[in-house]
Amino acid sequence: MQWTRVAQNWNSARQRLQAHFTELAPETLDQPPARMETLVAQVAACHDLTVFEARDALEALLFTDSLPCEIRRRVG
Repeated sequence: MQWTRVAQNWNSARQRLQAHFTELAPETLDQPPARMETLVAQVAACHDLTVFEARDALEALLFTDSLPCEIRRRVG
């Protein structure tokens, strides 16, 4: 997954993150973290997951945000 594409499409990603990871503090998602690992650690801590489980969940949830714009339009 390309984190830069997720960060560029942060409004869409943030909405899905807030809906799925309800234990995350909303201010945590105000801005995209510079690195995905930061968000992985926050999700793992708030939701009692291992970092591996948190990474898998994030990648599955944010997959479409990591796609190029042209493909995202066709998918969603």
